[in-house]
Amino acid sequence: MVYKTKMTQDFIHDVYEICEYINNKLKLTEASKRLREKVRLKVLFLENTPMMFSVIEKYDRVKRRYRRAIINNYVMLYTIDNDIVYISHLYYNGRDYLNVLL
Repeated sequence: MVYKTKMTQDFIHDVYEICEYINNKLKLTEASKRLREKVRLKVLFLENTPMMFSVIEKYDRVKRRYRRAIINNYVMLYTIDNDIVYISHLYYNGRDYLNVLL
């Protein structure tokens, strides 16, 4: 089964902010480009195998079940609803993202 992927505005904003930080504050332009490419490839990967990644233990306020995919030092959170994968957030792995989500 092929799933359709939809990126939320929050996810797009997260990617933008992280890459801007890497590019402008850390002055690591190539690292920013590599991260963007890895995110793009992970999103494409989810079209075929979204169930591959682990379910996180907590639910959000509306009881959605999130899954997480690791990309370097970042965690991409997403939900699956029938044949659509909603990609919600990208957080730094060192951040307490579970409490931010809830």
